[in-house]
Amino acid sequence: MGKPQRAIVYVDGLNLHNGLLKSGLPRWVDLIALGRNVLGPGQELTGVRYFTSRLIKRSKDRNEQAIYLEAVEAQGVEIVLGRFGVYKAHCPHCGKGWLRAEEKQTDVNIASRLLADAHRDQYDRAVVFSADSDLLQPVLEVPRLFPGKRVVVGFPPGRLSQELRRRVPSFWVTNPMVRRSLLPATVATVAGRKVTAPPGWL
Repeated sequence: MGKPQRAIVYVDGLNLHNGLLKSGLPRWVDLIALGRNVLGPGQELTGVRYFTSRLIKRSKDRNEQAIYLEAVEAQGVEIVLGRFGVYKAHCPHCGKGWLRAEEKQTDVNIASRLLADAHRDQYDRAVVFSADSDLLQPVLEVPRLFPGKRVVVGFPPGRLSQELRRRVPSFWVTNPMVRRSLLPATVATVAGRKVTAPPGWL
């Protein structure tokens, strides 16, 4: 029996979170368990990288996100942070303006790590949880630049990119996959304190 294929999972955090929320599924997901649950025979999970930005609106949402980040970091997930930018938007009809927050850097961070990890020969197979079509080019480039390495895309529940689906091996993260991959209600953090799933997350 040969060596198992090394697999790293790359999670577009807000893409997955929003898909779970809109699908009515638990968001208190054990990303290590979910990564293992989507792998096939002869594949071994060697890392999970979670890409997100800290929320800047609504203190309740910020606090819940911070709790979740502590919980998954305690499981061995690497957290890679981008940022939110705030922009002034205008209605083209009435001219009314408002401030809009937009996540920045996450897709660039995912693309950079996919290529850098491939260059360092850290995986044989990469699994990307996202439905962001901006990731199409780096996903296609990995096997072109590094023959023998493969990238597959896992669409979060309720999310789909037709462009990714047409051109990249893909699958859906299903309801049973999620429900088999939940954290305990209370988790001990790296700092040694205990955090509990926010209401509605589990």
